[in-house]
Amino acid sequence: CIGMSTAPVETVAGMAFGVKYGLLASTIGKISGAMLAFCLGRFFFLDTVKNKFSENEIFRLAKISSKKNPLKVALIMRITPIPRLMKFLLLAILPINPPIVFMATIIHA
Repeated sequence: CIGMSTAPVETVAGMAFGVKYGLLASTIGKISGAMLAFCLGRFFFLDTVKNKFSENEIFRLAKISSKKNPLKVALIMRITPIPRLMKFLLLAILPINPPIVFMATIIHA
């Protein structure tokens, strides 16, 4: 969430619950956290994040592209080298529906 690796948590989950249940718990946790961050950005911090990034050229281009290819933009945003929380706050202000963000999160969990 703040730019730290999730590998240690995933490793501990695998050791504590075994591979099958550890993978399941880790996946559920990642998807839940991602969607929580997206919803917080969409419903509580929308104006703050929009004001911060409205002048940004890259954000403007992502906004234009997300109208044509929302899943592609969501997947590209998932692999960008920025902290996870920032990714989902930025996705929250793009015109991308929550089911598309959910699908991109499942594809790239």
